[in-house]
Amino acid sequence: PGLPPNFDAADASGRKLSWDTFVWGGDCSGNTNGWPLLQPHVTNVVCLPAVDSCGKKEGRDGESESEQIVYGADGAAELWCVQDESKLKAPLVDHVTVDATVAHLRAAAARPAVPFFVAAGLKKPHLPFYYPTELDALYPPASQIAPPRRRYPPQGMPLAAWHEGHFNNTFVTPTPPSQASVFRRAYYSAVSFTDRNVGVLLDELSALRLPPPTPLG
Repeated sequence: PGLPPNFDAADASGRKLSWDTFVWGGDCSGNTNGWPLLQPHVTNVVCLPAVDSCGKKEGRDGESESEQIVYGADGAAELWCVQDESKLKAPLVDHVTVDATVAHLRAAAARPAVPFFVAAGLKKPHLPFYYPTELDALYPPASQIAPPRRRYPPQGMPLAAWHEGHFNNTFVTPTPPSQASVFRRAYYSAVSFTDRNVGVLLDELSALRLPPPTPLG
């Protein structure tokens, strides 16, 4: 969990063996599952403000990261939302990643004789399924999106192989079809958000005349 602890690792001569710079979208001072997100001795990680949630519905404790969030009719704000980027207090986390990656690629292109390695990890379509407002019209209304054909786990599947996902379902009670269609539409839109971000990076590689990337999962 968290960021790898050896970003500043060096050999006996003091030469750094790992990343020159790592950009993290969001606050690095917290922890995940009890583990520090950033080890105290790590000094080459840049933590930039970013939005990576759908915030909290009005009336709940805490402030929303977005001043204007469009919630689904089912009220599942924790699972998906449409982000009006003009109202956000910080960029969406994947936009932070894309901007940092573009900057690193341009720096690498400026030194053509120096080998380089740049890795970019996009978080969407991981929950929550959010996406910018302009992508909301990309897919038809949820009422026109078919729910899953197989609503129940395969016969004989062990409970350990099933993950709840918090989609208003249990192992024996599937998500209601109308809600499943809403979640599917949000997921499709979140995938398209990542597809667009990947396109931005590929366009930048082409413009800089750099070799094509190697996809890693």
